[in-house]
Amino acid sequence: MKQKLDIMCRHVVDRSQGGLPEIKIWNYGSNGLLNYIADRFHISLSSSI
Repeated sequence: MKQKLDIMCRHVVDRSQGGLPEIKIWNYGSNGLLNYIADRFHISLSSSI
């Protein structure tokens, strides 16, 4: 179940294209998922400059 939530969260982050104002991952978040979100946020900032 935790892996399915991780995959779903990654899809949400990708589909938001940097427009995701908040995400709550308290019960299933991992370091890998946090790194993924941070990398995608950084990419969206870089492409908007």
